[in-house]
Amino acid sequence: MSYIFICLLATPITESQYWFKGTFSLPYANISQDIQIWFDKLGQREKISYFDDTVYSIWDFTTTKQYYSVLTYLPEGGDQSIPHCFQNPIMGVRNNLLEIFPDLTNWDIMPETKIMNKLVKHYRLNTVDEGRDTPPILKVDNFGSTRADQQDYFCIENGNYCDPVRWEIHGFNTIFGSHFDYYVLDINEFQRKNDFDAQIFQKPDLDCQKVEYNIKYMTNLWTFSLQSLQHKSSVRAQNMNLIQSHKSNVSNFTLKPNRFTDTSFVDFLNMFTGYNGQDLKDTQFEHRVPFITPQLDDSGVWFMNGSIKQLFPKNFDWRIKGGITPVRDQANCGSCWTFATAAAIESRINILYKDNKYKPLFQMSEQAIVDCIWTNDFSHGLGLHACLGGHAQGTMDRIIKDFKGKLPKLSEYPYIGQGMKCDKSVWNFEDVTLTSFSSTKQNSIGELKYALLSGPVAVSIQVTNKMTFYSGGIFDDIECTNDPKKLVHQVALVGWGYDDELQQQYWIIKNSWSNAWGVDGYIFISSNKNVDCGITLATAIPNLQRYK
Repeated sequence: MSYIFICLLATPITESQYWFKGTFSLPYANISQDIQIWFDKLGQREKISYFDDTVYSIWDFTTTKQYYSVLTYLPEGGDQSIPHCFQNPIMGVRNNLLEIFPDLTNWDIMPETKIMNKLVKHYRLNTVDEGRDTPPILKVDNFGSTRADQQDYFCIENGNYCDPVRWEIHGFNTIFGSHFDYYVLDINEFQRKNDFDAQIFQKPDLDCQKVEYNIKYMTNLWTFSLQSLQHKSSVRAQNMNLIQSHKSNVSNFTLKPNRFTDTSFVDFLNMFTGYNGQDLKDTQFEHRVPFITPQLDDSGVWFMNGSIKQLFPKNFDWRIKGGITPVRDQANCGSCWTFATAAAIESRINILYKDNKYKPLFQMSEQAIVDCIWTNDFSHGLGLHACLGGHAQGTMDRIIKDFKGKLPKLSEYPYIGQGMKCDKSVWNFEDVTLTSFSSTKQNSIGELKYALLSGPVAVSIQVTNKMTFYSGGIFDDIECTNDPKKLVHQVALVGWGYDDELQQQYWIIKNSWSNAWGVDGYIFISSNKNVDCGITLATAIPNLQRYK
């Protein structure tokens, strides 16, 4: 009789009480965030802090379920940023502590390696998911793609524990080879402890409001990625079935899996949109001026050029004409309004400077808007509130009011995907200033086309579940209607086109969901009023003055 002896390596104990300081990065979006976490599972307490308490959340479930969230922002008319407290968590799950480090029980042990000049243990977890339920909702043989996820966890052996050094999470589509997501958590300092200072988890010494409406926008990159891992299978199955069902029907547009496949539509709207201007129609803005046009056809066929009736061109695209900057990524922060504002302004500046081919493209900082343009009123869930949402109309008005139309450069104020203390000194670009803004008439394709002749326009749109996975064609989803109450997202309109085969006109939209989404970050939306997603309903045209 022969015996086979197997040496079993003990799995490290899952961390339950600790403090650490580290850096969370989203490399594809060039975003990096400093993070500290105090986690006490036995005591049912936790604090998650970003950038030395600029933004933080506290859970203390010792006796009663108490939770607080603090944001730092520049109040309207203020000189410096101040903290503001909510009785709502802005990161993680409301009724639960968010466990950070994984249970390594089912992970594979890889060869040791070096991370940051440290010899570390390497654990890996690979998962492959075709995005189907068992049995599948749709009776099909294959979804046409699978998703493979890989997590790599690096740590230094310490008795029965393994001190964390780095955790990488990334996934990709095995058929298309496209990027889904890639997150990196680097642990710079780590302490395993059970003697926490009780003050860490106490209520902040601030007047904490309870504002229910803003919970949906209050999340953060790392905590969102952890939650996605916990709930991805069921959500992915639903989304893959939606994509497959669409493939089974004749349509003018296509869908495919992308980095949002693990995100429910409700969560997606909460974290990747952010338009708060549904009730702005009758709002009086100090610096909004009427949009002056010649006589034109509201359906967008012709306009008067002097005494001559001139047809609008069949195709008009500022991407070809020049001045359009690369598509950027708002990440899971409800800051679409800042990207729409920046895209419209920076593109028009570049068009003004088109005569100087040696001047690099001007890029405006979205983060400066997130940090420095804030509305104090929280009573109605509207206004300008960093990752909680906002609108281009109010932003342009405040840029003129607060900064005399001067603008911030992206190179001096990079995007990090959350609200921070405002640095007013970077609002210093004055070769061109914003002097006013205008809006086109609702439902007038002609006015919107005429506005586009001088440069891109910030517009507001509805977002449907299918738009989340848009990959090409003319988007004419019957659920994407012309209803002002359903506007949830702001984007930059850069032109229009006409498809001769389909005999259909469409708008060319620059989005802020990275160039891995849609058609290199763009979507072509039908101009048919019934399925135009509300593009003509709420627009903002920046009016600029060039000095140099």
